[in-house]
Amino acid sequence: MTRKRVDQVVADRFPAERKTIWKTIRKLKRFKLMDLEDATRINPRTIHTYLLGLTNAKYLKQHGQTKERNLVGKWQAIEWELINDIGLEAPRVTKEGKSVTQGQSRTNMWRTMKIMKEFTPRELAMSATTEECEVKELDAKDYIKHLFKAKYIVLVAKSRPGTQARYRFLPSKNTGPQSPMVQRIKQVFDPNLGKVVWRPEL
Repeated sequence: MTRKRVDQVVADRFPAERKTIWKTIRKLKRFKLMDLEDATRINPRTIHTYLLGLTNAKYLKQHGQTKERNLVGKWQAIEWELINDIGLEAPRVTKEGKSVTQGQSRTNMWRTMKIMKEFTPRELAMSATTEECEVKELDAKDYIKHLFKAKYIVLVAKSRPGTQARYRFLPSKNTGPQSPMVQRIKQVFDPNLGKVVWRPEL
């Protein structure tokens, strides 16, 4: 049995399922577990884990309980209600309701560069930093370098002594809310498109 390429593995992981579940939750507003199962065809254990995290993080509210345990051995709420709709981007939370910060700096930079239009690495790092997530300038330089190679951004002005290079985000490359990923083998994978958009020369 052949192994999947790294980009295929990433595409198959929970982020895609989380996005589908969240999109369905926003559409239904109030729902039962079976409603999400029917609408998404996603494993009920995966759905229930995400619902638990969203409930603990105060995105959802439970209404009542069943008299029987569900498939994952938990008392199942009769219904859930969406009480905090933050938009298209699915919340990244653990089942305890805590925010997942891994990869958050890239998410912040992707969102920020589309707002700023033009930026230096230092400007991007400063603007993308939040109370929950500090974006380091070195990380901004690395992300900019890879997105430049993948042709998401263009060089506006070269660096010179005392001044960083300036870049511009290309509106035509706004592929969606999920940030392009720089994978371990240094290729760029865009989860919005579900494909690798740049590979290093061999």
